[in-house]
Amino acid sequence: MTQAVWLLYGQAQEEEIKQKLNFYPCGQPKDDNQLEDPTLLLRLIGYSNCIGHNGFTKTVGSFLRKPNLTEAYLSNAYLSNPYLRKADIESTYLIKVQNLTSSQIKSARNWEKAFYKGEFDAEKNKCIVNQEGNQQHIKELEQDTSSDTN
Repeated sequence: MTQAVWLLYGQAQEEEIKQKLNFYPCGQPKDDNQLEDPTLLLRLIGYSNCIGHNGFTKTVGSFLRKPNLTEAYLSNAYLSNPYLRKADIESTYLIKVQNLTSSQIKSARNWEKAFYKGEFDAEKNKCIVNQEGNQQHIKELEQDTSSDTN
């Protein structure tokens, strides 16, 4: 079912109905723009491995163009060759993400507004951002000119 919805959405991107079709694979955000379950995208990706190795990438990867990952919770994820060019990662939780390079991060929009340092608080069921560590990491990314792709 999920695969069929992704394929329909991907085809709609090529047609005039693109502007009329809103697809929320993780549920529509509430009035305060928060998701009911911020871990749902990670679980959806994990479930897709049931259709084979890299099932999510093979099924929907080509339909993900300039994704809006604002406030997405990707902490502790292992990303396989992520393509973030022009993705919006403002307020995205990228704490302890594996296999993500400075170049990939800096190819995204609003990368300097993402969260890179912190810990998961199981009691509160959310990540607590280490603001000082996060700002230091952002400065290190800014100074890393080896990853600039101009």
